Amino acid sequence: MQGRMIAIVGPSGVGKDTVMAALQKSRPDLSLVKRHITRSPESIGEDHYALSSEEFSKAVDQQKFVLSWTAHGLLYGVSHEAIQKLCRGQDMLINLSRNMLEEADDVFDRLIVINLTAPKDVLLSRLE
Repeated sequence: MQGRMIAIVGPSGVGKDTVMAALQKSRPDLSLVKRHITRSPESIGEDHYALSSEEFSKAVDQQKFVLSWTAHGLLYGVSHEAIQKLCRGQDMLINLSRNMLEEADDVFDRLIVINLTAPKDVLLSRLE
């Protein structure tokens, strides 16, 4: 049986990475999906595979991604390899764009969505 893909969604600054880390700490059997992002490998934040825009476009052309999208001027991709544990029945966590939920629902048979929210002033203070 395929594992569950647990998508954590919400606006920037809401604490998606913090919630994902806490979930993984309490459930070590959960795997984190490592995304491909056109962001510097030295950037602060989530662990990711850094790609140039050209490398990303080539990967899209070669159909390397099961999902890909643009957000905040960056390109994001989830490779077929990144989700192999789902096929072995393992549950996985992914930081996903809300705009990708419909497509993700088509891709993942067992998608669970956790939508995080916070007051606008809290989000603004976290992003400063």
